[in-house]
Amino acid sequence: MRNRSSATSWCVAAGVFVLAIAQIAHGQTYTYSVLYGFKNNGKDPSNVYASLIVDSAGNLYGASNNGGSHNLGSVFKVTKSGTLTVLHSFTGKPDGENPQASVIRDSAGNLYGSTLYGGEFSAGAVFKISPSDQETILFNSFEKTGTNGGYPYGVVRDSAGNLYGTTLQGGSFYSGVAFKLDAADNFTILHDFCSGGPPDCSDGEEPLNLITAGANFYGVTEHGGDLGFGTVFEMTPQGVETVLHTFDGSDGQLPNGSLRQDTKGNLYGVAFEGGTNNGGTLFKQPEAGGPATILYNFGSLPNCADGCFPQGPIALDKTGNIYGIAHASAAFTPEQAIVWEVNTSGKESIVYTFDSAVTVLAGIIIDSAGNLYGTTQSGGSSNLGVLYKLTLQK
Repeated sequence: MRNRSSATSWCVAAGVFVLAIAQIAHGQTYTYSVLYGFKNNGKDPSNVYASLIVDSAGNLYGASNNGGSHNLGSVFKVTKSGTLTVLHSFTGKPDGENPQASVIRDSAGNLYGSTLYGGEFSAGAVFKISPSDQETILFNSFEKTGTNGGYPYGVVRDSAGNLYGTTLQGGSFYSGVAFKLDAADNFTILHDFCSGGPPDCSDGEEPLNLITAGANFYGVTEHGGDLGFGTVFEMTPQGVETVLHTFDGSDGQLPNGSLRQDTKGNLYGVAFEGGTNNGGTLFKQPEAGGPATILYNFGSLPNCADGCFPQGPIALDKTGNIYGIAHASAAFTPEQAIVWEVNTSGKESIVYTFDSAVTVLAGIIIDSAGNLYGTTQSGGSSNLGVLYKLTLQK
C-alpha cells in the first residue's frame, strides 16, 4: 500500500499570506499562498495524505493520517479565511485510526469517510461526523484476512443514503472487496476482487476510491488485470463489475487515486509508472469501455523536468484542463514536487514548483472559480506541512 524553472522558497507564519507568483511555461497563471500551517500543538492534523473537499461557502474539509488529540488522525475544517477546527480526533478502538482517503459531505452537512486502520480488528472503520461534530461508527468489523475485507479506502454515497466503498486487502481472495452499507448500516459484500482465484486477477486487485457517475461506480485497481499492472473498472450498485481497461505498461501501470469524470462521461486518471518514459501517464478512459487514450507521458528520464510519477487524484476545470501532482526527480522519492497542468491540446505547464525539502503526497482539488487547493506533508514553520491555495489570476 502506498501512503499514499527553479524552486520557489517560502516560510509560513500565522494567517493567510500571498507568497509567490507561480512559475509557468505556458497556460494559466496562479498565485501561491498558505491558507493554514499545521502546528505542533497536540491537536492539529498532520500527514494529510487525502485530498481535501470544498463546500459552496469555500470551507475546506479533510482527514489526516496523524495528529489530533491522540495522534491517530483527525477530521478537520479550514475556513476560507484560514481558521482551522478539528471536528474529530480518532482513538483507534473502536472508531478507527489513520484515515488516508478523502471524506465526503452530504447536503445536510454530514461528513463520511473511512480509516485505514483501527476499529474492532485493527483493519479500519467507516464513520459519520454530524454538523454538531458528533461521530457515529457505521461499521468497524473489517479484517485483514477476513471475508469483510480489510483497510477500507474511502466511501461514496447515493441519493438513498447508501454508502459504497472498497478495501485494499481482505476478502475471499485477499485482494480487496467492494462493499455496501445501507441507510440502516447493514453491511454487504458486493464484489471480491481477484475473483478467479490467484493468480487469475483479471478483474483487478487492491481497488482504490470509487466515484459515482450516473447509476454506477467507477474506480481503478493498483494491481491485477491480465498483466498485473492495474485496471479501470465499472461496477453496478448490485456489484456486477466490468473491466473497462487493463494496463499493459506501455500505457501506464499502478494507477492511483480517484478517477475524475467530465460532462461527456469520459474518465480521467494517472498511472504512477509506465508509459513511453516509464515516468507515469495521464490517461482518458471512455465510460463505455474500449482502449484508454494517453493524454500525456510523464518523465523524460533521468531529469524529470516535466515531472515524474504523478500522484492522484487529479482535478479538472470547466474548460477541460487537467491538474495534478508529480515529482521532479527520477528517484522514487516524494521530494521536489510540482503542480502540473495539461491543457486540452495535450501541452503540459508547470504551475508551481515546491521547495526541494517539502514532501507532497496529497492530490489537489479545484473550486468553482478555478482555484486549486492541496496539502503538503512537510514544510511550514513547524515542518508539519501546510494547506495551500493556488489562486487563478484572471
